Amino acid sequence: MTKKRMFSLLIAMIMAFAAFPATSALAETTIEPTEYEIQLDADTSIIVSVPEEYQSLMSEEDLIVIALNENLQDGERINIHYVEEIEPAQEEPLASVFGIYTYNTTLSKTGSEMAVQNYFVISVAKGQVTTLKQEFIQTMSAGVAVNAYKVTAELKASVTASHSTTQQFSGPPETSIYNSRQFRVQFYAQKYIFTQTRYFLGVASGTVRGTVDMPTRWASYSIDSTVR
Repeated sequence: MTKKRMFSLLIAMIMAFAAFPATSALAETTIEPTEYEIQLDADTSIIVSVPEEYQSLMSEEDLIVIALNENLQDGERINIHYVEEIEPAQEEPLASVFGIYTYNTTLSKTGSEMAVQNYFVISVAKGQVTTLKQEFIQTMSAGVAVNAYKVTAELKASVTASHSTTQQFSGPPETSIYNSRQFRVQFYAQKYIFTQTRYFLGVASGTVRGTVDMPTRWASYSIDSTVR
């Protein structure tokens, strides 16, 4: 290869590296912290740990609600392990046919998403690893007001949280300041107002309105405590 050809290749390589920054430099600008403190009041702050993939699903407000419900003390810790979100309810008018009747149901959100059912799973001491003696399984289903003509598919939804007997649960490490780790499950729901019109052979025969609490997600979390 001639010197002129080698020089041309060298220039091309330099230009290519200039156009595409190193991957490590790009990664540093996109990494988000997963552990931080939340100040609950003048005397109480807690530590929270949320995996990056769940940060958009667990807001700071969600974490504060957990902390207050669990009566967390200064320095205690919330660890988010898993969050499962379900598809939101369809708000466009929908029609369900049952024989000679047709039901048109419209949904519209009201208020904010809320923390609802909460369940204890297991507590594990410092330095210990254990499993459940029996499977943990809880299901939250939509709660519909009784004045619906028909609980159609649009008014039904459910989400199930489960932990198997083969899953291992670890307490805080031996070097931790915490003495125990309590695992829990939190369900969330969104309230909707529904309007349902009933048709008999294509002719409207009445309209009713009510509310329905539709499940939206569930979170598996644990609390690290110095006293529990």
